[in-house]
Amino acid sequence: MEFHDKLIFLMNITQTTNKELAAALSVDPSLISLFRSGKRKRPQNPDYYTNMAAFFSRRCPAAFQRNALSEMLGQSSIGISMPTEELAESLTVWLSEGSEITANLFSTMNRPVSPTPAPKEPPSAAALSGLMTEQPSCSSKDSSPGSLSRGQSAFYIGEMGRRAAVRQIMEQILSSPTPGTIYVSSDDNLEWLLSDYSLTGQIQALMQMLLERGFTLCQVMPPVNYLPRFAESLKFWLPVYSSGKVSVYYYPRMRDNLYRRSLILFPGHCVRVSNALGLDSDSDITLFSTEKTIVDAYLTQFQELLSMCRPAITGHTGLQEFAHLYGSLMSRMENLISMTSFLSPCTIPGELFDILLQTVTNEKWRNIFRENRVQFASFSDLMETRKYIDMAYLATAEEVRDGKVYVGCPFSLDTDSPVYTPKTYILHLRNILRLMDTNENYCFVPLGRNQLEGFELFVNSDGLALLNRSTPPALMLELQRPELVISCQEYLLHKAETIGYNGIHKETTRKQILKLIKELS
Repeated sequence: MEFHDKLIFLMNITQTTNKELAAALSVDPSLISLFRSGKRKRPQNPDYYTNMAAFFSRRCPAAFQRNALSEMLGQSSIGISMPTEELAESLTVWLSEGSEITANLFSTMNRPVSPTPAPKEPPSAAALSGLMTEQPSCSSKDSSPGSLSRGQSAFYIGEMGRRAAVRQIMEQILSSPTPGTIYVSSDDNLEWLLSDYSLTGQIQALMQMLLERGFTLCQVMPPVNYLPRFAESLKFWLPVYSSGKVSVYYYPRMRDNLYRRSLILFPGHCVRVSNALGLDSDSDITLFSTEKTIVDAYLTQFQELLSMCRPAITGHTGLQEFAHLYGSLMSRMENLISMTSFLSPCTIPGELFDILLQTVTNEKWRNIFRENRVQFASFSDLMETRKYIDMAYLATAEEVRDGKVYVGCPFSLDTDSPVYTPKTYILHLRNILRLMDTNENYCFVPLGRNQLEGFELFVNSDGLALLNRSTPPALMLELQRPELVISCQEYLLHKAETIGYNGIHKETTRKQILKLIKELS
């Protein structure tokens, strides 16, 4: 869907005139007319999207408007309960991005790790069941909706039953004095959860509290049958992935959308399993059980499923892990594309590595630079057989002189991270010019401050992507699921093509770098 189509849709459901929107954006109404007609391309300034989203979100309080937005954006969470600020974030992403997966992936990376404050103490059964409006339809040994003792089972019906059961198992796991591994798999799109905005935030917070207490999580991701819903479920899980305590897998074969099943299991304690036809959510039947034989049977099923799965996403929070992954990705024999807030380490010349090894006193960084020097010694030769589009922030001379430009590292900055001097920054820039002049496959794309995204992204077409949050807390996501890698690659290619990296753009970039070198000399 093109930008002008999205704008027309929003203006129609909010009964907004060109004059009203223009006043909110402080622009001439003729510009809005050009945007609506498609004669003017989508704005390059991200402030347009933010301001438009804030304006339209305030004008969409009604249920019919939220329902229309939910259907158009493919987001179950857009309902009456969603705060206006959250709706504005979703609209900003939708207006500015083309891929649902990357839109949700990147917007979530820029959020705080905890979406809502997690309670310090396990909530009571009454607190967790307070939002329940549907009782379990039957129970093998206990008809009460409260906590089940060991050896009991209960059944719940419909989407409200799913919600009741998920509260039940969260309470049961939270009451365990000993941490363990929680197993999760899902063939559905989490619409039953995401459509209840308050419950979504509560479950995210409770899961993060469990991880902070020492629990770990093993998940089999849902299938990519319906892209927008998959993207929204990914958005739900990403704050949990940020802990680095989650192992994520995917089943590599195609599945239809007829049967839906989701499972949460805490071995030796309890299991919650929901089954339904994808055609009718009211047919949901959810089992919650603390019976050992039932829990053990579902654990065996999960392990059998896991044996047929492949790694999808792995979170990393350690500096050495980051360095190793980055070196592995950049050394693969396939095309590369990256977007960073620093000059790429693989373009650091040997002379600069020698200077860094002589001047940097921190042994952690010295080890990283030694490893990088060996890994990237033949980088120029690798460019003869593969293409590399290197999008990176080009610092100002003032930033370099003030010691505010860190030597490029694909990980969150430590307080002791080494910085460039004018001399060392010039050395790096001259090597970039050399690569541009000697390798047709190397393209450097300078980014301005307003083009940075708040994260670093590296993609190798061999099937691996690294997504690094450039602000604390440290996090690098290793993406291996093909749909995610391809989506990230398409996102970066679109960005590079929008800015321009071939033909006359190369000469413009060369002049920009030469001008900066002159300012620093």
